[in-house]
Amino acid sequence: MNREGVAEARLGNVAVEHREIGRVKDAVAEAGQRGEIRFVVEGPMPFADLRRGRTARQRGADLFARLGVWDTDENSGVLIYVQLVDRQVEILADRGIAARVAQAEWDAICRGMEAAFRAGDYRGGALAAIHQAGALLAEHFPRYASNPNELPDRPLIVALTGTDLYRDINTDASAQQSLELADKLIVLQELGPMALPAHLRHKCEVCFQSTSSRRPQQKTARHLRVLAVGHLRDEKSPETFIGAARQLQSHPDLWFDHIGACLETPLCDAAQALATSNPHYRWLGSLPHPLVRQRISRAHLLVHPSRMEGGAHVVMEAIASGTPVLASRIDGNIGMLGTDYDGYFEHDNVEQLTQLVLRCREDNAFVAHLTAQCAARAYLFEPEHERSTLIRITTQLLGKQ
Repeated sequence: MNREGVAEARLGNVAVEHREIGRVKDAVAEAGQRGEIRFVVEGPMPFADLRRGRTARQRGADLFARLGVWDTDENSGVLIYVQLVDRQVEILADRGIAARVAQAEWDAICRGMEAAFRAGDYRGGALAAIHQAGALLAEHFPRYASNPNELPDRPLIVALTGTDLYRDINTDASAQQSLELADKLIVLQELGPMALPAHLRHKCEVCFQSTSSRRPQQKTARHLRVLAVGHLRDEKSPETFIGAARQLQSHPDLWFDHIGACLETPLCDAAQALATSNPHYRWLGSLPHPLVRQRISRAHLLVHPSRMEGGAHVVMEAIASGTPVLASRIDGNIGMLGTDYDGYFEHDNVEQLTQLVLRCREDNAFVAHLTAQCAARAYLFEPEHERSTLIRITTQLLGKQ
């Protein structure tokens, strides 16, 4: 937050309860200095940073730049970054204040805040750190009579995109607190709001992600190419697609391609075993996105068997490519394809998927019907639709300031 106080948060990444945010804001506003303080709390570090082995200090430096903490006339911005899962605290000071305050003083504030967090005193630790940082700023950058707010307050929008919506908010206290803090919640498909607590649905908006359209490809009548795209992990239920391909391996006119990286060894072993025994099933591993789009365009069917999904990009890419979808009957798919779509099967039900694939092979009219149903939803995933939705949401929020 800056001097006037605005909480920066991400879904599942907040530690200060909603009723305490006012106290944190007041602590920053009362600091009696003309510097700028931002207070950022994250729960787990983003997965991409974890995979790269990045430290809390490096993550804090990214946020320092992204939030524009450096963008003050006197280079007096300070970021207090809390990585909640490991209870790590980093303070990053811009060069104007860093030249006047020894790093040891910032480190002492960090260690005190970490000790308070270990004792469960999140509010006390946060307030103490803000007061101490404010005191250092006040010593070197005392408040002027005219003290403009250089880092403007901004509304907070939280987007829920997948497991956060259908798993984390049910069990993770910090995720639940993030929902309370947000000025606006965004979900990616029509049934998403129903996964939220009833008292929060009024501030939820549906914003379909967009993708570029592709001209439908001419597809061979000699065989039916069935494609699944998704990394091999539990949420994507790849074993359902593998099971259907195994049951249908006696049909040489049914070809199955499976795109996705190996994330869970037992699932990868199953895919490799079937690829070895069935020449009409290919596990292609991870492919560059342009090649994935090509294969979606050339497939007769896209199968999306997930058991948990926030709004899969691959579904909209199939729709935008003129490729009909067979999808598990879960909210994340129904919210994309519509409640009246006829290409659903119960998730984890290999037999139902098998029967749908056979019907598509034998009934061209049914495939044409699914294609038409998908085409009727295509406008939802056009870039202009997403753009206009986001402009409307942000304009509405900024107008309330």
